[in-house]
Amino acid sequence: MAFNLALPDGNETTWAVYDAELRENFRAIVQGDSDVWGGQNLSGYGASTATIFTLYSSLGSTNYETLEVGSNRADADATRAAAFTFFANINSASYKALATIEAFTDGTTANKRGGQLRFLTRPDNSTTMTERMRITSTGLVGIGTTPSFPLQVAANNASIGFYFQQSNASGFGMAIVPGVDTNWALQVTNTASASRHELYGNGNALFCLGVAGNLGVGGSSFGGAVCGVFIANGTAPGSNPVGGGVLYVAAGALKYRGSSGTVTTIAPA
Repeated sequence: MAFNLALPDGNETTWAVYDAELRENFRAIVQGDSDVWGGQNLSGYGASTATIFTLYSSLGSTNYETLEVGSNRADADATRAAAFTFFANINSASYKALATIEAFTDGTTANKRGGQLRFLTRPDNSTTMTERMRITSTGLVGIGTTPSFPLQVAANNASIGFYFQQSNASGFGMAIVPGVDTNWALQVTNTASASRHELYGNGNALFCLGVAGNLGVGGSSFGGAVCGVFIANGTAPGSNPVGGGVLYVAAGALKYRGSSGTVTTIAPA
């Protein structure tokens, strides 16, 4: 059998023939047969470009191509099993490699270890690859660090460590939902509203910071104020506060209850 990128073509009568044709093409690529880079290409994306190698299954909607890369190294945790490296041949000898995706074993169960992916890039004017991101076998994602949480970011620079931008002019720039309920804990809106940043509790906005520098507790009825504070009507303390006092609003009046139980009306409604 010889290298032929037109095969498999979907006319194979058995899986063994299909598999043999596919394996022969991979063998030719790995061993560097002279006709591998002759410009042949399967029908598919980039088929007219001689420098694109395409894996394509024409056997129907339930079939797909799989590219496998692996090794037979000794069983151990954190062992590199395979890697893809991208390079620029025009670069100097020690600078050709640009970026790498590496697969490692990840786990404590011998011969049944999970998988981990590491993404590395080479900084400008450096010969050393630097790990940028890691995905563990449990799905934890770390950027600049080994993760202990679902998403963990560590920035070793004097600039911004994490920058997030929602390009849509409406909606929410960020929303955080804790636990299993649908009550938000944090919301940042994209509109220039009175309550752009809001902290929630039990589904209600408890604290908000508006674009005019206004601070709201339990609401955002600032009445056109700039750098003002709004406190929504609340419930008077049922007992004396310990070690301090409680400032609250009842029926529009600003009140204060100290630790001795004295209630002072600071300002009427």
